[in-house]
Amino acid sequence: MPPQTIDWAHKDGRTACDGREGCEYGLSIEENLKLLADALHAQNKPILANGPFDMECARYTDAIMSEGVSGNFDTQKYLCLNKPLLIHSYPTDPLIAEKIMRGCLLSGAGWSLGGSSTLIDPSWSPEVEKIYRIYLPLVKSVFGAEMLLTPDPVRVNPAGMVKTEIFRSRDKKAYLLSVVFERDTLVPEVKLSVKLPGDCRKKYEVTVLGEKRFEFAGEVYTSLSAVARAITGTRWNGKVFFGVK
Repeated sequence: MPPQTIDWAHKDGRTACDGREGCEYGLSIEENLKLLADALHAQNKPILANGPFDMECARYTDAIMSEGVSGNFDTQKYLCLNKPLLIHSYPTDPLIAEKIMRGCLLSGAGWSLGGSSTLIDPSWSPEVEKIYRIYLPLVKSVFGAEMLLTPDPVRVNPAGMVKTEIFRSRDKKAYLLSVVFERDTLVPEVKLSVKLPGDCRKKYEVTVLGEKRFEFAGEVYTSLSAVARAITGTRWNGKVFFGVK
């Protein structure tokens, strides 16, 4: 049963699809998680949840891990105003490493670049280590600081060029401002180019700004496929179009 048919206003097991019965994995977690939390807290044991998907589940946890760099931490940081947040991913790419560090700067989160059951012994490239060493002193300065939820602490024209967040330091004696420029990156610039059949004199060039950020002709796109469509006017697999493996 697609989750969008769940009737979230009632807990009677019925859906919005002609009132038929249905089930959804998340609906079974909340009640059981409370029982688990009560049992563990009675033993002075904390709960670290890997990406709880809703506020009802998150409230029973003592800390949250946001795994991956899809941007979930942009939302989950608001579930962690009074509890720790850990941003975790694998050190396989300098773009991933930098996105983790930037997420920490904008959330006061802890950081983790390591392995898992599917990546037992991850190796660090010199590029990833460089990103980590440059960002870490900045990230440490806001780690555990109190996010003040101030809208637009810094206004920059044109809008959208930066992301900002303001914090109160852990000792309550200072205010800290994180400013992350969207287009500035420590990862070396990568450019892709292609020539269309019948128009070999013209080369179309796209700049890789980061994960899911590609600049072409002054516009920023979220995929190579979108760039390819902007060039040709038709649908393309972006990796095939630009010859990327």
